[in-house]
Amino acid sequence: MEEGSSFPGPDLLQGPASGFPFLPAQKTFGPKGGFGEADMPGYLSRLRFLCFLILVGTGALLPGLAQAGSLERALAGWSRVIDLTHPAKSSFERGNEAWRPESVVTPGNLYPFEALGTQVEAPLSPEKGGISVDKIPLHQLFGPAVVLNMVDRVQANPDYALTVEDLLGWERKNGKIPRKAVVLMLTGWGRRWPDTARYRNMDERGAMQFPGFSRDAAEFLQDKRWINGIGIDTPGLDPGASPNHPVRELMIQGRKYQLKNLANLDKLPSKGAKLIVAPLPIEGGSGAPARVLAILP
Repeated sequence: MEEGSSFPGPDLLQGPASGFPFLPAQKTFGPKGGFGEADMPGYLSRLRFLCFLILVGTGALLPGLAQAGSLERALAGWSRVIDLTHPAKSSFERGNEAWRPESVVTPGNLYPFEALGTQVEAPLSPEKGGISVDKIPLHQLFGPAVVLNMVDRVQANPDYALTVEDLLGWERKNGKIPRKAVVLMLTGWGRRWPDTARYRNMDERGAMQFPGFSRDAAEFLQDKRWINGIGIDTPGLDPGASPNHPVRELMIQGRKYQLKNLANLDKLPSKGAKLIVAPLPIEGGSGAPARVLAILP
């Protein structure tokens, strides 16, 4: 190529002069234009990327991407990832008591830290033992998400408890709940976050009122559908008015974890999303703050 002739330079993905982000600004080749051998690696990498875009645009890569897994599609930007996490704050009011992360100094004083933001409750109790949050098998922290939309029923009854019939109704529309699923109850309660008073919804007797799972529904999921865990967008899996927390006790017995204070469940489809649960591995902890992500189909 003659000196001074036009040749696309290494600004291939910037192209401010072209007005289009993937077209190059023109540079001249040679000493006067400043584009030489040192610029060639960057130019070739951009050229390869442009070829990738052409293949995608023409549909040449679609069959491969269609066969790829959820994670591969998410990494390629073909699947949307939804964050189901409320951030942990420096304090969260529990009555007149403030829980603060800086108060956590020993393994025996972990509970204040566990109670912040979105969290995983491990199947562990001081009386019955179980699995601490750092010992939950890693393969159980991934799974298909099953979402039951109970917003209308919760609006009519804030103490609503999910029933076995609700689960069977979901299956009539969507097919059988898959093994190793994480079953999520969408109640709409997440819209109250972070207003502590509205989120806890105390009645005149000082008891919290919010929806949850019934014991029968939790038992059905555990014994008949072999799930990995259950989750909800409220402070607990048992309804707030429940005095003995039977769902929590059942999950401890079945070695299943619970997800509480979830966000953005309304952005998930009824089925098809894949869940990633990443709790802080507090040694011996009965629970921990967690980052929970959903990869859409």
